[in-house]
Amino acid sequence: HCKNVLSSVKYIHIASGYDFPSDNFGLDATLQGIKRRLKGTPQFVLPIDPVILRSMFKHINISRTQDLSLWCSFLVAFFCLFRKSNTVPKDSNFDVSKILTRGNIGLDEEKRTVYIYCGFSKTNQYRKKDMVIPIPSNNDPCLDLFRHMSLLLKRVPAPPHAPAFTYNKGRFINYTQFTARLKTVLGKAGLNPDLFSGHSFRRGGASFLFSVGASQLMVQVLGGWSSLVYTRYLFMSEQDRLEAQLLMAGAINNMVE
Repeated sequence: HCKNVLSSVKYIHIASGYDFPSDNFGLDATLQGIKRRLKGTPQFVLPIDPVILRSMFKHINISRTQDLSLWCSFLVAFFCLFRKSNTVPKDSNFDVSKILTRGNIGLDEEKRTVYIYCGFSKTNQYRKKDMVIPIPSNNDPCLDLFRHMSLLLKRVPAPPHAPAFTYNKGRFINYTQFTARLKTVLGKAGLNPDLFSGHSFRRGGASFLFSVGASQLMVQVLGGWSSLVYTRYLFMSEQDRLEAQLLMAGAINNMVE
C-alpha cells in the first residue's frame, strides 16, 4: 500500500515538472524499515489431499448437476495444481480469454483421458505460453475426473465459450460458490473449514505429486511457478505432463487396491 501511494505521489511530481527522489537512500531505508515493522507471519492453508477429497465426496450429491459441476471443479483444481482464479470465474462479468471454458476441456474416450487446455494464469497473464494437461482416468470412483467430467458434459451441454463448470443454462460455479461450498463440505466431513481455502487444492496437489515421486522441477513446471529464473528456459512436453498425472493416478490406484 505504501508503494502504491508513493507511486501516485511520484507521478504527480513528474507530471507537475518536479523531481522525485526515487533513488534516495533515506527513502529506501525508510521503506525497508516499514516493511520489517509491518511484516507478519504468513498464514498457510492446509493442503487438500486424496484422503480429504474422499471424505468430502461423501457429502457431494453428483445426481445434482450443481454438485457434479462443483466436484469437477475441485478435481481439476487438485490435479492441475490450479489457483481458484484458474478454475472458476469470479462472477458473471468474466473475460472468456482469461477463464477456463468448455472449449478448454477435451475428452479422449479411447484413452480415457481429460485434456485441460490453459493459457492464462497469474504468472502467464500475457499468454506467452499455452499448456495442455492430460489427466488420465484412475480406479477411484471418487477421484476419477474422467468419470465425473464425462457425466457433466453429457448432462449439461454448453457452448465452447461458457465457463467450464456450467451446471445449467447461464449458471456456473463461481468464486463465491466454490469457496462457500468448499467450507460447507469440509465442515460436514468433520474438518475445520477455517484451516482451508481454495488454494488448498493447489498446495495439496503439489504436495501429493511430490510425495509420490515427482521431481521438484516437474511439480514446479506443472504448477506454473516461475520463482526460479531457470524455469523460463525449460519446456515440459505433453508427455512429461502425462507422466506427472500418471504418477498421481497410479498412487490413487494403489490406495484403492
